[in-house]
Amino acid sequence: MMQAKITEIDLEEARFALNLQKQVFEQQGRKILVISNLTSMSKISKEARDLAKSPEGQKVDDYILAYALVAPNFLARMMGSMIMGLFKQAYPIKIFPNEEKAIEWLLAQRNG
Repeated sequence: MMQAKITEIDLEEARFALNLQKQVFEQQGRKILVISNLTSMSKISKEARDLAKSPEGQKVDDYILAYALVAPNFLARMMGSMIMGLFKQAYPIKIFPNEEKAIEWLLAQRNG
């Protein structure tokens, strides 16, 4: 059985994600729905956390309509809870046990 590589989100990855979300928003011309699978995430670096709390990081509030976190195991749910607690968002964010439920909720956010 293969195991997923456990990863840390560093400043470079966090900045890449922010820029990608901004690009998709600009291409679509409307706020976006985001899904993130936390299965193999083990840590968020201090630099990445600081970026998320900075004015640059808070600009995602302008781009995101709703954010779903997929957390099928205990460690992933802990990471999701930490993310929700550390970063105050202007958009709804919720943790789900699987992608199907996350997608269903995201689509309801767009239509609701």
